[in-house]
Amino acid sequence: MKAKVLLTMLAILLVFSISANAYTISGNIDGAEWFGGITYIYAVSLDIMNPSFSIGLALLGAGPYLILDVSEGDYIIFAYQDRDGNLIPSVNDYIGYYGDGFPEVLTVTGNVSGLDILVEPLPLTTISGTLTCPAGYSGLTLVYAASDPYFEEITNFSIALTLDGNADYTLFVDPGEYYVMAHLDADFSFAPSSADPQFFWGAPNFPSVVDVTDMNAEGIDLPLIAPQDVEVTLEPVGAPIVIPASGGTFDYIVGGSNNQSEPANVQVWLDATLPDGSASPPLLGPVQMTLPVGFTSDRQRSQAIPSYAPAGQYSFNAHVGIYPVIVWNEASFDLEKSASGSDEIVSDWFSYGDELENWVRDWEGTGESVSVETYNLISVYPNPFNPTTSISYHLSAVSHVNISVYDVSGRLVAELIDGFRDAGSHEVTFDAVGLSSGIYLYKLTTDQHQSMGKMVLMK
Repeated sequence: MKAKVLLTMLAILLVFSISANAYTISGNIDGAEWFGGITYIYAVSLDIMNPSFSIGLALLGAGPYLILDVSEGDYIIFAYQDRDGNLIPSVNDYIGYYGDGFPEVLTVTGNVSGLDILVEPLPLTTISGTLTCPAGYSGLTLVYAASDPYFEEITNFSIALTLDGNADYTLFVDPGEYYVMAHLDADFSFAPSSADPQFFWGAPNFPSVVDVTDMNAEGIDLPLIAPQDVEVTLEPVGAPIVIPASGGTFDYIVGGSNNQSEPANVQVWLDATLPDGSASPPLLGPVQMTLPVGFTSDRQRSQAIPSYAPAGQYSFNAHVGIYPVIVWNEASFDLEKSASGSDEIVSDWFSYGDELENWVRDWEGTGESVSVETYNLISVYPNPFNPTTSISYHLSAVSHVNISVYDVSGRLVAELIDGFRDAGSHEVTFDAVGLSSGIYLYKLTTDQHQSMGKMVLMK
């Protein structure tokens, strides 16, 4: 869905000086009302040391526009049809920008033509709150709503009228459910980076839903967190690593350090990038840790890859930040699976001995102060079973829960739960009547985490 947004940036633009080069940007304005008001098109420089903007007009509202005197450099292109004649963007105006769903950076090294911009009316539902940012950072602060908790599908965004990250914000959205995040874009990349102060609604837990199905949402405050000077290391034990068709295991050394002068509250998680480029769920973590000043340690672990995993090149990855989207540091190494098999030698992804408490306890054994918060604890009893078994799990907060069971080929055989559950302990029964003996995989997905494991049906 193409984002619709009120970019009330005029207060920033007025302090910029007009540039004076001979390049032009031209194109067409679509979506505006003919004779419904002049459409103003701004090319806003992203050079914070030499800020500038250039302006063009579509006098009839729609149709051709031309921006003159644009210097070389990077720009965002913003347009609004001034339907109420007040000379500033407002809720009554039609708004648009260059980019598909999010502003794209336009690099100008000569004349640019054919740059069409669609302007649209704003939705009427709003999400609002206050942004706060640690001192010492400068740049545009972007706030955006997404339809997914990984912020891959941005639906709406706004740019705050501030250069220090402290401001009230309003997002205009259609009725529905959203995830909300903000970052001060210190490097003008229009994407969160490890150098940007960031925060998402719900942090440090998994992103929380903002529901504006029936009414506006207020008080969705976003206190941006400064980047943490922490490091995670990840090295294979032995190389190259080649996993056979029947599955197998490999050893690795994961480590971390806190390089700043104050304790670091972080999460650590490990995952894999599959041959098709998709990411696995976390194979370990996320683990909530408080790393003291001067902390540094590493541990050797083992990771299994199942037989049904596809053949090809993998990347094994470690991340430190706030799961799933804030990453302050990461490390990885490559490995290969020679073929995809059907043998049951290794039937599930897991790290040997890597229940979260045990993994952190190993770090604590060095004398460092490390704390842990586990989001979901899950157990299956009896296991092996015939023909029923109970799956127990614990939630630290109210969450949407899905528990599904698959065979070793990845086929779904049962969906046990798909709905919201309160915080606390729960139990569900898996009835395998009608299924063949063998290994089955359960997958627990909540708003905070994913867990996978195996069950053995013995008839």
